Amino acid sequence: MQTDHVNTVIISCDNNEDKTIYNDIIKLPKTLYQEYENLCKERKKQYYCLLKTISQKHFIGVVGGVSTDDTVQIECEGFDAIEGGSLVFSELKEVKEIKIKPLDPYFYCSKNYKTVMKGILQGFHCVYSGMVLSYYLPIHCGIKKIYIEVESVNGSEGYGYLEGEDFKLSIQHPFEAEQIVQAMKKDQIKSEEWKVSTKTSQCEYCKNDIPEDKMEDHLFEECKYRAVECEGCRLYYPKCYQEEHEKECRKYQEISGEREKEQKEEKKKEDKKEKDKTIESLRKEMEELKKIRNGEIQVKEKIIISEEVQKTLEGLQEKSLTMQEREFSEDEYEELVKELEKY
Repeated sequence: MQTDHVNTVIISCDNNEDKTIYNDIIKLPKTLYQEYENLCKERKKQYYCLLKTISQKHFIGVVGGVSTDDTVQIECEGFDAIEGGSLVFSELKEVKEIKIKPLDPYFYCSKNYKTVMKGILQGFHCVYSGMVLSYYLPIHCGIKKIYIEVESVNGSEGYGYLEGEDFKLSIQHPFEAEQIVQAMKKDQIKSEEWKVSTKTSQCEYCKNDIPEDKMEDHLFEECKYRAVECEGCRLYYPKCYQEEHEKECRKYQEISGEREKEQKEEKKKEDKKEKDKTIESLRKEMEELKKIRNGEIQVKEKIIISEEVQKTLEGLQEKSLTMQEREFSEDEYEELVKELEKY
């Protein structure tokens, strides 16, 4: 279901050609953002942004805040020019099934291509039919990128939002067996040539061949399929599923909650230390004032009293004589200390 109102907008994109970006967060100008918030509150539903540009490129995204100027800001690979378009707020259905179509036979050179595609799709919040995705092949392959088109969403030429990995993925195979075999042979030749020129080892997680001198960096920083241990349930899962796992893992949530509680306690202790230091400083200042007023210390220069002490003194003066005309009694001094501890 879409709203009837269509907004004409200027869209600015941050396109990075050197790496694949899977991000469909949209930031709206202030007036549009307020319109979006009011719509969600009024109808008590989550709405998404559907964009259609003047160059007939489509984009769907989740509202992620207010933009820094009067443009609708998105980050994607599709286009990088500032151009006009139309924007509609839409209520999307959850994605239960996605059908994809490889646009190149090299797609089949990755042994775990279905797992790879599931991981890539989970990097999006929304998907729509006609959407073109891409990812990089290992360095030894014949081409740099593989392109895939989303053929259908939930069995039709529609769109929807993704919630974790609970969706069925099917693949339309447009290539003849001979084309796929030729691509795999070419990939194998490139792979062997590359191995001869570069000493490599196979990554045990993603199964890609990595230069041995870069394997450590790959394992700890690059490989999306490396196993990581959950500090809650102690089970292992692929790194690319970390966010989804932590949301579902009760034990992790408990530990996370305890850690947050500890951090709050630590902050409370630090705040108390600062407060105690302030109180001690004020206490010393009041002790010195008491000695001056009792004649124990003679001063020639004008005394500068801190703002906190001055406020406390003014409060006590309301029910007593001026501080210059009398000494502190023990009870009054204790009352003064109690007042100071409030600051």
